Amino acid sequence: MVTLDDYIAIYAEAAQYITNYEESSEVTNAFVNREAITDALERGEELTPVQREVLAKADAKLLAVRPTLAKRFPLIFEARNDIPAVYWWWHLDRGIPA
Repeated sequence: MVTLDDYIAIYAEAAQYITNYEESSEVTNAFVNREAITDALERGEELTPVQREVLAKADAKLLAVRPTLAKRFPLIFEARNDIPAVYWWWHLDRGIPA
């Protein structure tokens, strides 16, 4: 069973290297892992201080490379209007989330 800690570790590593990815499926997998983190938090799981820090750094990295991802992988962001804004990484092409 994959734990919240596992998802955070996988996502953090992906965020670190995401600009090196060549396939859109690699970026999509990173986004799916980020989605699993949000889903776990919405179910009531809580982050430890360390997890919170790791997640914040990974999110910051993802936001920092937003223009690059939107340019290199435009198809990922197409037809995503049905995805709630809470999953902001699917909408990076629209700007930085509020």
